[in-house]
Amino acid sequence: MADRHLPYNPNLEQYRRQAKDLLKALAAGDPAALNRLRQTHPQGALARPPKLADAQLVLAREHNFASWPLFAAELRARRTEGPDSSFEVDGAEGATSVVLFVPAGNVGPEHPGIRQIADRLRRAGHATVLADLLTPEEAIQDAIDETLRFDVPLLSERARLVLDRVQAEPALSRLPLALLCGGTGSAAGVALAARRPEAVRALVSVAGRPDFAGAALARVRAPSLFVVGGEDPVAHGFTRTMLGIFPHDVAHRLEVVRGIGSRFEEGPAAARAADLANAWLAEHLQRAEREA
Repeated sequence: MADRHLPYNPNLEQYRRQAKDLLKALAAGDPAALNRLRQTHPQGALARPPKLADAQLVLAREHNFASWPLFAAELRARRTEGPDSSFEVDGAEGATSVVLFVPAGNVGPEHPGIRQIADRLRRAGHATVLADLLTPEEAIQDAIDETLRFDVPLLSERARLVLDRVQAEPALSRLPLALLCGGTGSAAGVALAARRPEAVRALVSVAGRPDFAGAALARVRAPSLFVVGGEDPVAHGFTRTMLGIFPHDVAHRLEVVRGIGSRFEEGPAAARAADLANAWLAEHLQRAEREA
């Protein structure tokens, strides 16, 4: 097998595209592609038309992995280390709870809408935690191909790393924690809440797509508020459908706010969403603290 080395912080989506490109080259009879197949595929020259799985196996074996699933798992593991695991905490002194923001991958902590919502949460007594879930290089890549913002497992794992760091902080670890999510970050937040029910005591999704979390929705134990825009019928419809598989014994509610689009936007709608979040967190985090 060939001996190719993985780059720093490799991207699984790039290798998926490489596999598709290799399959096209094989189908076209490209000599170089056919030679790669003969050298690395266990069957050598195939007696049938190549499939995507064959191209993926070639890439995996060129990097000294026996199969594509093992190769893909290694790529995912290497990318979960995150940007630098740093985060920004505000309002910790005197706070009654912690709210970790989990936005879509293409929305950073400096986004005006996030800042507005975070400010209103702090005024209600919550400490806020903001972090970049993508590295600068990843953010540039995502701006070009819009792939990483939809990588829910990656975003969820990055949020988990921040959560673990928050819980290691003495001033924050004693406080009940909630997630405030948006865009595809809502799916990442749902996945994290399902994975860490002992840590996530409440969840608020604003202008989000929690439906992207799939089966994880059925495992959420945190009281969850879903705020969608009246002008976003797609998200509204998917969220309403998604609530059909949400656990019936867990508190949850759908709120429709006029003016909310498909992401955190600054303005009256964001203020209204923040007020709804504050009311939800006041009710359910206090209850969680009493029951702890």
